[in-house]
Amino acid sequence: MVNYLILLGILMAVPAQSVTVKLYQKRGGGSNNLLLTAFIGLFAMAVFALPAILQNGFAFSPSYLIYSLGFAIGYGMAFVFQILALSCGPMSLTVLIQSYSLLIPTFYGVIFLEESVKWGFVPGIVLLAVCLFLINYRKRAGEAGAPSEGRITLKWLVFVWLSFLGNGMCSTVQKAATVHLDEAYHFEFMVVAMLLITLGFLIAGLIRERRHLRDFLRRGWYFGGICGLLNGGANLAVLLLAARMPASIQYPLISAGSILFSLLFSVTIFKEKITRQQYAGIAIGVLSIVFLNL
Repeated sequence: MVNYLILLGILMAVPAQSVTVKLYQKRGGGSNNLLLTAFIGLFAMAVFALPAILQNGFAFSPSYLIYSLGFAIGYGMAFVFQILALSCGPMSLTVLIQSYSLLIPTFYGVIFLEESVKWGFVPGIVLLAVCLFLINYRKRAGEAGAPSEGRITLKWLVFVWLSFLGNGMCSTVQKAATVHLDEAYHFEFMVVAMLLITLGFLIAGLIRERRHLRDFLRRGWYFGGICGLLNGGANLAVLLLAARMPASIQYPLISAGSILFSLLFSVTIFKEKITRQQYAGIAIGVLSIVFLNL
């Protein structure tokens, strides 16, 4: 029962991050994306710092610095472009495409670590192709059934795929760090990465967004705080669950469940208009994610 309560918390926390960012965008926060990312990194760092200190004290080693830097670049890229994607496109489809970022560390493992290709990879890729076709299919403006909201635009596609690359880079760097560091310094590696994200985006935000700093500190910073706590908490819960539940069950449930909760939140909270073809694409996408995770 405890395992499934933890799992439910993860399923709620993952899409809740996108909900928080989209709510911030709807309140006119589009001018402070860099500062928002800095606060996300700051609060996520606080979540990871506590177990790193309680475990056996914070251990510094130059061996994980390059991985922390790589993770910071990918994480920053993922969140900045996710924020931009959510500002101009549907949350449900944004989260769906981001979920496919697991393909990048999969290819890394096959090519560089000589891992075997899983049996679910080929059917997963075939279903992915069908999914992407259906979610990108849109009737021409003026046709019956053409949605007026949540439309797929070129700008959204660019942002969401750049976020996809950033997410994939994060997972790949984590995978490489786990292999080359013999699973040591896991929390320290994350804390340093989040520190780099916080400092880098804070400096960039103070330079580029200083005219909106007062407004951000008055009514925007807590969105970054909430999102950072959700992000750090979800990642810690995944680590905790890894020791209590088989990966073959955990990751398909997290990936598929997060997509379904994102769809629920996007339709109920943001009233996004999704066509029948896109609903079919999302359903096939969930099945594809399950195959790719098996």
